[in-house]
Amino acid sequence: MTLWTDDDEARSRRAIDTLRARGGTIGDDVRIARDVRIDAEHELVIGDGTFIGRGVAIGAPRVRIGRNCILFSEVDVLCRRAFTLGDRGKISRRCVFRASEIDLGPELWCNAEVEIGGGGWESPSATLQVGPVQVIGRRASINVGAPVRLAGHGALSIESMVFTHGGGHCQSFLDGFRWTEGPVTVGVNSAVLVRAVVLPGVEIGDQSTVAAGAIVNRDVPSSTLVGGVPARVIGPNGRRLSPADQDQAIVETLRTLLDNHEVMEAGATIFHSPLGTVAYSYVFGPRACDQAASAGARVMIGRDFESGTESPRECCRIDLGKGTISGATSELSERLRHLFRRKGCWLDFDGYTPAQIDWRALVERGIEQP
Repeated sequence: MTLWTDDDEARSRRAIDTLRARGGTIGDDVRIARDVRIDAEHELVIGDGTFIGRGVAIGAPRVRIGRNCILFSEVDVLCRRAFTLGDRGKISRRCVFRASEIDLGPELWCNAEVEIGGGGWESPSATLQVGPVQVIGRRASINVGAPVRLAGHGALSIESMVFTHGGGHCQSFLDGFRWTEGPVTVGVNSAVLVRAVVLPGVEIGDQSTVAAGAIVNRDVPSSTLVGGVPARVIGPNGRRLSPADQDQAIVETLRTLLDNHEVMEAGATIFHSPLGTVAYSYVFGPRACDQAASAGARVMIGRDFESGTESPRECCRIDLGKGTISGATSELSERLRHLFRRKGCWLDFDGYTPAQIDWRALVERGIEQP
């Protein structure tokens, strides 16, 4: 199947010319498929390398879409004030977004048929703010009758629901039936798992988990696991690994991608592969920050580590304590970045330029539908 024809390219150029003639700022290497409608009265910005799929509709006075974003077919967005999608954001097909204002941070991964809006979406207070690196699972639902904030580096899983108002349902408050409303916050590095429900006015702390199927009707402290109906505290979330256990876990993770390795006298583990050499070291010492991996856990990707001749242009560094990746981009660095990401360790870019997200590759691999 040909995903993008010469006719598609010609249509895209005409669509871009039309948007520019209306005052829009459209970056390089942007692709706009057929039957796309974008209405932005005051401001329109689309960053370099962005793809907007067939039948997408976006309406807002201000529309800002970052670099290397992907909106798959039939995404439908309507905002009273503004719609913002940060760099490298992906929204899968048939998502429907309604709010006064939606601000989606960079590295969003929003899967198919997500619904944002619901009752009260036209209210001035109907806002959604999403921090960097947020996953929203297929068919999740977020009601924005009051402000909702997802702090980022976390997930709303498949068919999970967030409500900001509820009650009534043809049952009168005069008969004692309860009506509730209020904003919802989900803290950084927190997860709301499959088909869990978060009710109005709830605040979920940082690094917490809501178990699958739970109904949360009260605040959740940070670093806490809750579950049940109604949700109750099960215990602390996760467990603190010793430096030795962290070291072993990282080596075992690297070995799933890199087979041949040796341990050097200085304590570094050297992995050899056809794509390059990886040097891993764990410095047992004080923690620089309260994160899952020690600040001393570092992975270096380059060449000739034994002789010390690697240059900055050939070298990439991953600091698992700080949660950063820096230096040169290569096929090996991208494989390692994805390896850590699959284990929940998302790395911030510190002078690192990741490979472009390719919408064609996502379709060809069966991850997305065009």
